[in-house]
Amino acid sequence: MSDWLSRALDAVESQATESAASSASQVDDLRAAIMRDGVIATSEAARLMDLHRTGAPVTGEDGWDDLFVEALTSYFALSHEVPELEAGELSADWADVLAKVGRSFGLGRTGPSPDGETWVEASARLGVSAQSADVLVTSLGANGLLLDAVEMRLLARLFSHAVTYPAALRSFAWQALAATVQADRVITEAEAALVRALAMGPASEAGVAVTRQEAEMIIAINRACDPASKHVSWTNVFAGCMASHVLHQGRSPGSLDAVETAWLDSQLAGHSGPETEALDRFLAAA
Repeated sequence: MSDWLSRALDAVESQATESAASSASQVDDLRAAIMRDGVIATSEAARLMDLHRTGAPVTGEDGWDDLFVEALTSYFALSHEVPELEAGELSADWADVLAKVGRSFGLGRTGPSPDGETWVEASARLGVSAQSADVLVTSLGANGLLLDAVEMRLLARLFSHAVTYPAALRSFAWQALAATVQADRVITEAEAALVRALAMGPASEAGVAVTRQEAEMIIAINRACDPASKHVSWTNVFAGCMASHVLHQGRSPGSLDAVETAWLDSQLAGHSGPETEALDRFLAAA
């Protein structure tokens, strides 16, 4: 592998120390270098994170956020995205839902690939290792648990793609998400996407069946936010995750029994809005 990206990063870092900035787009240079290399090295990923964390001049260019998210997602975990689920799919025939999720993540192939790589080996290659998770947590948590918009986008994309990752990384993401939402009482598009990816992504704790702990966290996040400060996508994320919990993680798969109904009523008591109305529609379709 050549070192096109490393050379481009050298140029970016050199310019950061100069008083006069070039009129050329450094983001374009970095993107071109990544395309020529085809692979991002560990040291290069670390340098990209350093540029973001230190607020280097290149981070103010148009296109930096997209480059940062795409490059680091490709480096840490490149896989299929978590599928969207419609209300009609959360039905009593819940095995179809699980099958759809499985097909999306390529879980139908259990035998060795033509080049001799087993599915387990391929999955590990598409996941986040413990070492990589430590790098992420150290970098993103350098200034505490409050994350900026592009860092939330990165985590949302990462958890939508990674087929494996350490539990410590999941815990960090939930804590950072909760702290960031509580700080500004806003749910952004990236934060809504992160909730969906954490709760229903390819390496979530229970697959499409959202766990009780996750469901309670999602309810707490929903309550912490101003009603008018929730991105429109949150309505479907909240409803889908909550319906998945009571329909697929509970005692009566595919249907809502009396105990589940009582728990849901107690959790949502005194609270109403587009997300709870959407949840009612999801459950009515079951």
